[in-house]
Amino acid sequence: MRPWLLLLPLSACWLSQDVVEARKADLPRPEQETDVEPPDESDTPEESDTPEESDTPGESDTPEESDTPEESDTPLPVCHDYELPPGTSTTELGANTTEAGDDHLASCLGFTGGPDLVWSWLVPADGCYVVSTLGSDFDTVLYLLDACDEELVCNDDLLKQSNNFESEVHVELIRGQAVSIVVDGYDANSYGEVVLNMWEGEHLPVDHVARAASGQLYAGSTRGQDDTIHFNGFGACPEGGGGKDLLIEWTTPLAGYWHFWLEDTDFDAVLSLHRMCDSFAFMCDDAPSLPGGIGPQDELSITLDEGETIVLRVAGHEGALLPAQAGAFELHAEALPEF
Repeated sequence: MRPWLLLLPLSACWLSQDVVEARKADLPRPEQETDVEPPDESDTPEESDTPEESDTPGESDTPEESDTPEESDTPLPVCHDYELPPGTSTTELGANTTEAGDDHLASCLGFTGGPDLVWSWLVPADGCYVVSTLGSDFDTVLYLLDACDEELVCNDDLLKQSNNFESEVHVELIRGQAVSIVVDGYDANSYGEVVLNMWEGEHLPVDHVARAASGQLYAGSTRGQDDTIHFNGFGACPEGGGGKDLLIEWTTPLAGYWHFWLEDTDFDAVLSLHRMCDSFAFMCDDAPSLPGGIGPQDELSITLDEGETIVLRVAGHEGALLPAQAGAFELHAEALPEF
């Protein structure tokens, strides 16, 4: 066992509520925020149909037929409590799970789950989408289903180390895909006010997809690379996140507490962790190492769900008096006992 493993929990000590608040501030907002109305509001269309039918029949048939193609391209899932309006790509919704049923299970639920609510959604365009429960007031579990069946992606805690139990998923979807968005509780006592955020992001332009389950994920160099990602500096990390970078995508083979670190660097590197659909840095480390790997190496530790895809970015440190650095490195990963 490497002696620095005893200090691992301290390596993520900066993962405070400030990071979560920064993430909330970074959320795109729709032009009009929408509160979800109770399910009995679904009676309204039936009432509103009556006046339409009492109008001239030939004229009232036309709008109904024009709406039909959009709604019938792909049938909506039938397991839903609510429907997102056709064409929705960015939204912020409010709801409450207190009186909801416990109808669904997911791979990242630690127990049998709690009350859950389901939104059915037809994907309006191919893209990389982010869905989150940031702002909810209980321990959420968030997952997406293909229609009402196969699980597409699941997240329990966005940043467990900061005692933050809200959830966020990133997923590639295609136009016309019928998706069920499920907000669940971690256990029977997890329920309350839900804030559901969704927006279309942009898949990060990764340089390498790591296939190894653990151990050495990549060995290479940032020399000749572009400066792809910029983010607000925090903790020990520089403003903008450093210079030339290399982005490595990796999917967790199993749920657990994962540790990532650099070895054999010949430059002062910066290591940051991102998710698929935007450049927001959830974690970052810029240890003041010297050429030749002398001094501490950059390292990050985070709890991840099985099948969760992340992007690890290696960049060169860029100081006020120093130009951006570049060089060779090795990126490693291993699962550790829970912190």
